[in-house]
Amino acid sequence: MAKKVNTDLIKKLLKETTHIKNNVSLIVLGINPDEMIAVINTFRNYIEGYRVFETVISQNTLTILCDDVLALEITNIYKKHIIDYRRGLSALTMIHPEKAIDTPGVLAHTLKLLADANINIIGIISCYRDISLIIKRDDAFKAKELLEKL
Repeated sequence: MAKKVNTDLIKKLLKETTHIKNNVSLIVLGINPDEMIAVINTFRNYIEGYRVFETVISQNTLTILCDDVLALEITNIYKKHIIDYRRGLSALTMIHPEKAIDTPGVLAHTLKLLADANINIIGIISCYRDISLIIKRDDAFKAKELLEKL
């Protein structure tokens, strides 16, 4: 039997675990799978000094969420592979406790709340308990305020 959506728990989780990172870039590179690890390894030495570095590897693309400064370096080196590049964005990042993984509706509730406020989600990067929603910088304060008022 499926668990019932606990909206009170969802509101508490969103309020307590969400923060904003500004001045981030979203880069999508069209690159073959064999080259993807090499790209990530190229920037391994740079990563430590930057606030943001997340990647998603799919069949023929590598999506990178990173600090705007690091994005300039990445895009200069991999110009010919760029499919999409957006800078000056914000990442609304939620780092949930373990119980959130088994709580239905956490992400759905967040997406609906933002959509109802006319805030567009440009991208989503998710890894275990961390979910980063990429939004326009102009919407960052409004998004954070919405979640704090829950």
